[in-house]
Amino acid sequence: MSNATRTWTSRRTGGTYPVIEQFDSRHLCVMVVGISLAGVLVVAARRTRGMKANKIARQLTALVLGVLSVTYLAVILRPENFVPDELAPFHVSDWLRLIAPVALGTGQEHLTAITYYWGFLLNPMALLTPDAAWVMDRRIQESAYWLFHWAALIIPAVLTFGYGFRPTWSGYRFTMAFSMLWMAVAGVANVRTGGNYGFLARKPRGRSIIDVFGPWPRYIGVEFVLVAIAWAGMTWIWERRPAGRLSRRGLMRRA
Repeated sequence: MSNATRTWTSRRTGGTYPVIEQFDSRHLCVMVVGISLAGVLVVAARRTRGMKANKIARQLTALVLGVLSVTYLAVILRPENFVPDELAPFHVSDWLRLIAPVALGTGQEHLTAITYYWGFLLNPMALLTPDAAWVMDRRIQESAYWLFHWAALIIPAVLTFGYGFRPTWSGYRFTMAFSMLWMAVAGVANVRTGGNYGFLARKPRGRSIIDVFGPWPRYIGVEFVLVAIAWAGMTWIWERRPAGRLSRRGLMRRA
């Protein structure tokens, strides 16, 4: 069956819905636009760093994204739209919708650490191999899908390469612990809703890198180990020659 005709049936509502198409012209176009926008915004952040206008723009962007995130959450939770095993906010990207804008606007070290590790490594899977079912107005849902997933990647890029935020080993340990908490919450949500939040209950509906990690539940253990190693590498590149001002609790440095 081709991507264009794939559907998904909700275990809770019994409804059958179309699934997002992978690697079609729309997907590829969004990828090109997102990558280009990320490059432009990182350069702009570097060149205007320290300016008052930069701080205002950063906080205003964070506010707009935060308002959009809360508004979208209110829309998907409306009884006529809500499909519990698809739209409940328990994916990594759902949490990043709120965490990343606050990190951008405030630089709060705990949220900035989560945004760095989740945004750079976990979130891109949803961009490269998207997985979503259109269970409500597709225009709203698809626009939100790409907007929030790209924001969750662009924000850590801007914070890291534009504003000089660098994670420490304390930030790594905190994010590992927080991620295990999220896995527990998502696991409970999967049991209660029949969903597949975090892809902890089964593999994604489309193609993804998870396909090469073996069957359930083995792929979860493989992923956990690989993510821990990758995050360690993402910390080591900055901490091998630590530089910059350490944050109050030591989770981040500001170069």
